[in-house]
Amino acid sequence: MRSVFLCSILLLLVRGTLVCADKVEASITNVTISGKEGRSVLDLGFSTSIADDDTAALQKAQAALIRVFDVTAGMSMGSVRVDSASGGTLSLSVPLLNEGDVISIVILGLTFGGKEAKKPLNVIASVPRAGQKLEETQSTSGPLSPGEWGGAEGKDDANVYLATQINAAIDADPNYSIDAKLEIPFRPFPIGKRIQKSGLTFSIQISGAPKADPDSMKFGTYWRTFVWDCGPRCGTRMWFRRLQWRNAFQSESNKDFSNTNVVWPTTMRLISKTWGSSTEFGIRPYIGNELGLNINSPLPELENSMVDRPLIGLNTLLLVPTELGVLKSLSWETLYERRWPLRNELVLEENDDGSLKSTDFGTTPRDYVKNSVTAGFGPYFGLTFSYEYGQLPPSFKLIDHAFKVEITFKAKRTAGD
Repeated sequence: MRSVFLCSILLLLVRGTLVCADKVEASITNVTISGKEGRSVLDLGFSTSIADDDTAALQKAQAALIRVFDVTAGMSMGSVRVDSASGGTLSLSVPLLNEGDVISIVILGLTFGGKEAKKPLNVIASVPRAGQKLEETQSTSGPLSPGEWGGAEGKDDANVYLATQINAAIDADPNYSIDAKLEIPFRPFPIGKRIQKSGLTFSIQISGAPKADPDSMKFGTYWRTFVWDCGPRCGTRMWFRRLQWRNAFQSESNKDFSNTNVVWPTTMRLISKTWGSSTEFGIRPYIGNELGLNINSPLPELENSMVDRPLIGLNTLLLVPTELGVLKSLSWETLYERRWPLRNELVLEENDDGSLKSTDFGTTPRDYVKNSVTAGFGPYFGLTFSYEYGQLPPSFKLIDHAFKVEITFKAKRTAGD
């Protein structure tokens, strides 16, 4: 009986070795993206030949499972056509992509000389912008990943953002301000035809000036996906092209944690087309709600009370590239938000000794606006002139017409976010 068992194990091992040996090392070595007759053409190169005969290569490609994901739009692309195949090359066509779009190509079941690839074939590439060389879109095969770091256009699309200033004088306390944001994206993953994006998020807005201190910190996780994308059907007249659903589960508190909420912010955000080729302008209006629970409050009566705030907002960005010496770009970013607390919430103010006092209590609407003009000295660093007014949760301290000059750093993942 024991010998039969050992023979069975040996047979399985030998069979597994033969199966592995029957597969071949293959990968996608490059991707070239171009346009033709209202569609985008994807020319793929492989590390080994599909078949010696072109007809056989085309038949094998047509029998394979090929999926193209628009990572920028967060959706799977339909109507993927196999146009031709020859030796170690394959040509696909998909609905027309936009300049700068990032795509992920996944191929399963494609054989090379009659043998399957040892690993699934996938690659990430981007559509070249006007004037960009085709070879710059080439990408080596690899798993769907967040991508590489690059410069961000503004705070809204940045994964890392920091704007800070420090003023010091003799016999006086230093005056400072910090506006920072950090997002750590996880690997994107598909659900159905939609790409899901998630990660960790942290943001802080504080100042040493009592009348210019938003006193707001947030930490948690986020999840985002596009629920609608009109794609090439939009044409040129339609202003808004995509609808993004943004969610987070996070804590919000002031800097000493004396007022802390746990909230679920959820918003629906429209993404406009970008006007202009070199100079760019875009609009992103949104509507949503912040629902949660207070876990620590300066007013004991509010502890463990519910937080419920419908909100609307608008984010705009104007980006003007320049070539004036070290000045590489000028950008103007505007953010406006209005919240309507449905449950009583405090409005706090800082005394001269640093303690907090309540100046209002109720469901009065709370507005916040920030305008920033940034002179960019490269993809990452710049000098920002900003104006800020309004109130931010959880303490809703009034920022009373604050003007700041700050050094700014901003960066983002160039794919997958």
